[in-house]
Amino acid sequence: HGARARPARGRRRRAGGRPVSAADGTVVGTTRIVDHGDPARRFNLVLLAEGFRQAELPAFHAACDAFVDKLFGTAPFGELWCALNVYRVDVAST
Repeated sequence: HGARARPARGRRRRAGGRPVSAADGTVVGTTRIVDHGDPARRFNLVLLAEGFRQAELPAFHAACDAFVDKLFGTAPFGELWCALNVYRVDVAST
C-alpha cells in the first residue's frame, strides 16, 4: 500500500492538479438572505457559489432559496430559526 501525496493544507486544487487562484473566478457580491440579527450573536451559514458562471448566478440564487426552505423545514433548524443568519456569496467562475 503506497501513501498518497496530499496537497499542502489550505491549498485547493482543481481537477488536473492546478491550484485554484483568483483567475478562476470573481466575487460579485455577498447578500444576507436570512437576517436574524447581529452576526456575532448568531450561527452564520455561508453558501458559496462554485462553478457558476456569471449568467448562471440566478440558478445559484434559486438553489440557495430552495436550500433555505428545506433547512427551515428540517429539525432542529426550524426550532432554532431565529438563531441563524444565512449568507449567499456570488462567485462568477471563469
